Amino acid sequence: MNKVIFFQIIFFVISYSLLACSSDKDSKSNKEITNNTPLIVDKNEKDSTNIPKVVYPWIDKLSKINSGFHIDSFSLYNKNTIDFILTVEYKPIKEVKLYNKLFSFSPDSSKFIDIYSYNTILSLENNKTKVLFDVDSEASLVVLDKKKKYRLLFLGSMGGFDDIFWINNYEFVIVGYHEEINVNTNNSVYCPDIWHYNLNENIVLHYQGTCCKSYIFDYFENKFPDLIIE
Repeated sequence: MNKVIFFQIIFFVISYSLLACSSDKDSKSNKEITNNTPLIVDKNEKDSTNIPKVVYPWIDKLSKINSGFHIDSFSLYNKNTIDFILTVEYKPIKEVKLYNKLFSFSPDSSKFIDIYSYNTILSLENNKTKVLFDVDSEASLVVLDKKKKYRLLFLGSMGGFDDIFWINNYEFVIVGYHEEINVNTNNSVYCPDIWHYNLNENIVLHYQGTCCKSYIFDYFENKFPDLIIE
């Protein structure tokens, strides 16, 4: 066989193989959704009526602070796959019994959401639990059988979490707020947030409400009346 023809055949076979592998890789990457991937929002999902009813008592508290505030004040901000910002081994601190009251367990008690302990310091004095607050806010998911702690959200000092509501063992809603500052007037407004998580579908829906000049900053105090805030 002519050497030129032989090398042309070899080159064709290698090129075809590389093209096939590249095509197969692209096909797989299109099928797989990785963390932190923005998803297409259906028209029906934008409707505030899709917000789980478990958050209605929280919205009712907002309406008492800001006249006219209601469920229709929220709209879907984005829809993403769940991005576990940070994953670490869960090692309960020795004061875990003291903090247990701050954790929200799933119905089957296999996992819990912690939206409070990151910015709270609890101490026991004379059989009374006292609390001091730090500035940053974090929401974490702890899966007990895996001994893993997954960071869901981190708001820093410009926001906070009010409550968490379980719908079932794999679905829950976190509610809170973030602060926005007008650079011209240096005035702050507070914007309510709803994060609806579905662990089975690996999806989180983030709703935002109309920003207001006032907010329910005594929510924690009312939720835990037995704690002494210093």
